[in-house]
Formats: sequence, C-alpha cells, structure tokens
Amino acid sequence: MLGADLDMTDLKNTQRTYSGLAVPGINGGLSKRVWDFPDITLFSPYLAMSQIIGRSEGFHVIPSAGFRYFEHDEFKDKPTSQIDLVTGYGHTDLNINYSRGVIYPSPVALMNMVRTDLPVSNPSQYWEKIKPEVVDHYEVG
Repeated sequence: MLGADLDMTDLKNTQRTYSGLAVPGINGGLSKRVWDFPDITLFSPYLAMSQIIGRSEGFHVIPSAGFRYFEHDEFKDKPTSQIDLVTGYGHTDLNINYSRGVIYPSPVALMNMVRTDLPVSNPSQYWEKIKPEVVDHYEVG
C-alpha cells in the first residue's frame, strides 16, 4: 500500500454579540475581537507491505511493516513505523502489533483562551508552547 494524506487548516475566530453591540476589546476598549490562528499544512506519505505465508484456510503467517513520515509546517517533522505479525490456523489468529503515532495539536487547542476572555491579541505566543504527542502502541489480540 502506498499513499499520502494532506491536511490543511485555516482558522480565524471573530467574537461578536447577538445584539450586534461591540464586545469588550483588548485593554478594556470596545471593539470586535478577532483571533488569527496559524495556518497549518500537514503532509504525510506512507508505505506498507504485507505477505501471507501459507494458506488462509490452514496454517498461515502474515508479517507486515509500514512507514509514515509526518511533514508539518509548524512543528518538527516526525517519522513513524508499524510492524505486525499474525499467525493462525483457519479462522483463528494471534496478532502482535507495535506502532508509533504522532498526534499534532490543532489551533483549536488555543480556543480555551478565546472562551475565557484572556487578553490574547496574538495566539501564536501560546502556540509555541504546545508540543505534539508521540505515542508508542503495543497490541496483542
């Protein structure tokens, strides 16, 4: 299997009241509050291979391996991998799997600052403190 995912985010938040009146602005003034969040592009090509050894209705072994590369324009790029081994007989399989994943935060992580009315005119000052999560996942089934 060979493929790629492309995710792009463009987010802007504008605070208005239902009545149309001005909302409290930064430093106590009255104005419309607008937050421009970082535009994000995440490109992640991947490659995976597997091969059945034996016959699916009899004894069989299926090794597989995969690789994904995350190219992110706001955070550090990360390579990840996956390996899997299935052994079985007929309709009964034993599966052992390891994979590493990367969970990149979205600008929505900054939305709490918008909801709590913190005096934030530049969300990117907080964005720089947020880091992606790297997860090692093991599974036996």
